[in-house]
Amino acid sequence: LSPGDPGSPDGLLGLALRSAAALLLVLPLVWILCRTAGRTLRSIGLGTPAGAWPPLVTAALACGATMALVVGAAVLTGNADFDAGPTGAASLFSAAGTVLLLTLLMLAAQILPEELVFRGYVQGLLGHHCTQLVTVLLQTALFTVSASLVLGSGADLLGLALLGLFLGILRMTSGGIWAGVGARTALTGVTIALDSAGFVFTSGSQVWNLALGMGGALAAYAAVRVLLAVRPGLVDLPGLRGSTGSPGEPGDPGDPAEDGAHPRTPLPVRGILYDVGSRY
Repeated sequence: LSPGDPGSPDGLLGLALRSAAALLLVLPLVWILCRTAGRTLRSIGLGTPAGAWPPLVTAALACGATMALVVGAAVLTGNADFDAGPTGAASLFSAAGTVLLLTLLMLAAQILPEELVFRGYVQGLLGHHCTQLVTVLLQTALFTVSASLVLGSGADLLGLALLGLFLGILRMTSGGIWAGVGARTALTGVTIALDSAGFVFTSGSQVWNLALGMGGALAAYAAVRVLLAVRPGLVDLPGLRGSTGSPGEPGDPGDPAEDGAHPRTPLPVRGILYDVGSRY
C-alpha cells in the first residue's frame, strides 16, 4: 500500500477507507481462525495490553532515533539534502499532523493486519508443528510471496524477505507481535516524514538507504533484547518449547496446561486406577 501524496485528499481518503476495510476484515477473520483452531489471541502473540506497550514503544523509539542519527550523519557529511519542505511554523505543524495521520492510517491499513496474519496467526500456527528456525523461514517465504503478489511486482523480493525475516526473529525473541509493530511504525513514519520534507541522498544512496533501514532494524532488535533481559516477565512464548521443538517438561513456557492454546494431549497416568464407585 502506498500512502500517496500527503497533500492529496484523495490519497488520504483512499488510505482511510483501506484502513477501515483492513481492520474490519482482518480482526474478525483472525479471531474466527483462532476460535476454530482452539487457540487464543494470546497464543498468536497479542498478549496483554500491559505486556504490549513496553516492546512496542522501545522498538519504535530505538528504530526512529537511529534513523534520525543516520539522516543527521548524511546531512552533516554532505551526502544528503532537503529539496523542499515546510518553512513557517504553521506549515511545520500542518506537515507534522499530516505525517502523523498518514502513519496511523498505514498502521491500520497495512502494518497491524500483516503482523496479525503473518507474525501472529501464521507464525503461531507453524510454531505449533515446526522448530523455531523452520517456522521463521516458512513465515518469511509466505510473507514475501504474498506481499509481492499484492504489490504486483517481484522487483523487491530481497527487501521483502529481509523484512519478513527480521520481523519473524523479533516475534520469536519477544513472543509477541508488538515489537515488530513498533519497529515498522517507526520505519514508516520516518520514511513518510523524509519524503514530505523532500529529503534525498545526493551520493551513495544505496549505502545510506541500507544504513537507514538496517540501522533502525538492528537498533530495535538490540533495544528489545535489552528490555527483555531487564524485564524477563514480558517474554510471552505460548506454545513454544525450545528452539528444537522438543516436547519439553511441565511448567516450561508454552506448556498447554498453562495457556490452553493448543490441542489437548494425553496425560500420563501414574499409580493405581480406581473404578468410579471405589472408596479410597
